Amino acid sequence: MKVSIDRFSDQLAKVEACSLFFFYGTEPLQLSECRDKVRERLSSLAVDDRLSFDMKGKDAWTSLGAELNAQSLFASTRLIEVFLDGKSIDKNGLSILEKIINSSSQDDYFVFTVPVASSLKKAKWFSLLENAALSVECRELQSREAVGWIGRRAQQLFGKKIDLSVCELVADYSEGNLLGAAQALEKISLIVESEIVTLADALQALSDNARFDSYQLIDALLKGDFPRAIRVLRGLKGIGSEPVLIVWALSRELRQLVLMSEKIVEGASVSQVIDQFRIWGNRKVATEKILSRKSLEELRALLIRSHYLDTIVKGARAGSVWDEIEIFSMEICDIIDMNHYATELFKA
Repeated sequence: MKVSIDRFSDQLAKVEACSLFFFYGTEPLQLSECRDKVRERLSSLAVDDRLSFDMKGKDAWTSLGAELNAQSLFASTRLIEVFLDGKSIDKNGLSILEKIINSSSQDDYFVFTVPVASSLKKAKWFSLLENAALSVECRELQSREAVGWIGRRAQQLFGKKIDLSVCELVADYSEGNLLGAAQALEKISLIVESEIVTLADALQALSDNARFDSYQLIDALLKGDFPRAIRVLRGLKGIGSEPVLIVWALSRELRQLVLMSEKIVEGASVSQVIDQFRIWGNRKVATEKILSRKSLEELRALLIRSHYLDTIVKGARAGSVWDEIEIFSMEICDIIDMNHYATELFKA
């Protein structure tokens, strides 16, 4: 029976008799955690013996078959983990697999794991396993799915409320890698003590330094304080901060500024827009300054420029991301005219 990754824990809780489990896909964290859940469940059923077989070797299936044949009448129930390599299975392997699936006297639990590509789903062995086992596809998540996964993971991990913006930050920071996202959440949970994790908390935790953080950089840029901005930026570089955090924070801020500027163009006052977008404290003064300095068209152009920076930081374009962020900072603070770079930007 095939179940979704979200329903697997519920199905696993119902397992009593000896069973087959089949985990396949390209997402390594989910594959690993599915195996861990089975181990925990079987441990609660007093199944503590575990054997592992890596099927890369040419005699691996023969070894597995010999182990099954050698089991004595009084042997204890075991968990046997079989790591497939995603390649075709020969006749000997297929015969042993069919024996495992069809044996009514089988006392062991089996977990089959394979980082399978979609092309292998038509193979006979794949169909046999998927139909006979409790099967879960562990696939890579799209950006929106990853944000939802991060929110649920955070709730499970430290039981705190977490802003949607934090989920988006962690998703972008990890570039969709769930293991990286899980590690980022663990870091945040260890550093942030408040009951609600805000974007400022997350940026501070992931930048890993109290003296410089991305929020300080954004405040300086919004105010047009280039000397302060460049000191913070070079401080961030000096302590080894991740450029992806800085670019993400800038892009998010610019997206919000564009929305605010659109409201102003439609007739709303600056103070009305700031209240509507719930801008408070020091950020309120900084936001008022940039909205008075930059037109809607200029803010849109800066947002496009931030997307260009994002392609550099993620390796899709060549360039020194730190140099580009410094140039971008000069553009935001009106030190240079960004039209100077526009031709090359749109050529790229």
